[in-house]
Amino acid sequence: RMAPNHPPAIEPAEIEPARPALLVGIDIGGTSLKGAVVDAQNGVILHSDEVKLPVAMHERTPGLVIALADTMISRLVHAAGAAHGDITALGVGCPGLIRRGVVHAAGNFPSWREVNLVSEFAALLPRGTRLAVTNDAHAAALAEAWVGIGRHATVQNLVMLTLGTGIGIGVLIDGQPLVCNVEGGHAIIRPGGRACVCGQHGCFEAHCSASAIAARANEALGKSSAAGSLRALGRALVCEDLFDPAHANDALCAAVLADAVQDLALGCLNLCRAFDPDVLVLAGGLSGAADRLIEPLRAELKRIWWQIGPTPTICVAHAGSKSGVVG
Repeated sequence: RMAPNHPPAIEPAEIEPARPALLVGIDIGGTSLKGAVVDAQNGVILHSDEVKLPVAMHERTPGLVIALADTMISRLVHAAGAAHGDITALGVGCPGLIRRGVVHAAGNFPSWREVNLVSEFAALLPRGTRLAVTNDAHAAALAEAWVGIGRHATVQNLVMLTLGTGIGIGVLIDGQPLVCNVEGGHAIIRPGGRACVCGQHGCFEAHCSASAIAARANEALGKSSAAGSLRALGRALVCEDLFDPAHANDALCAAVLADAVQDLALGCLNLCRAFDPDVLVLAGGLSGAADRLIEPLRAELKRIWWQIGPTPTICVAHAGSKSGVVG
């Protein structure tokens, strides 16, 4: 009798597990370029990077910034144990007036006129990689909607303020992002006030951004001969100096911050009148000074608020100064 003709045994194939989505965010700021690999499920930053941009605004050319971003993307995907070809999607946030991925103008980037960031970044990526370009403050608002206080059903309207070299505004209305250029940082809060990089005078940004607060402090220091811990530093002041607890008892420091908080509250009040937010969220570099900023801001906003409704909640963004890359 012949043995049955059994087919040869087949070893089960080793199926390579699917690689998780590789999301990369790039945030172009006025003083630095930030990047991160972000978990697609929960918005957690897995790997991050940051490089400083030139201090001189005319040196922050599109070519330089895009080249720095290209190198940063390579470092980030390498840190994730991957390569450019593994990127699932790239998101880019940039300040300024942006429509369909084209930067028409940006106050802190004077040479950026009609810069097509979609084309520039698409050239760095394999064909078919998903790519999105938006305003940096809009990206920060999207981050808050994804992983922050904007997730809660009780939050219908939200205004995001990115407080850094400039001031950016992102807005959620009825839980949905308002996709337009809300350049609230260039709304006039002090007619005839401080000169702004945009060419106007009295802009919200020109009075309340981190760079503006530092400039106000240096001007006050130059006009005063009083001793104090700020003067003892013996150098030009930066915004971080004013929020350093070491200078909490410096009279000049207190006066500059009080003036800045008054202007910040006025700008926030105008945003509240325009968008009726349940929540004002602070992101950007100044969000790290929340312990010395939020309570005075709440008090001043309440002082100037009308008497027919409650003031909105004020909080720090879930991702803080990294909100842009997460969004």
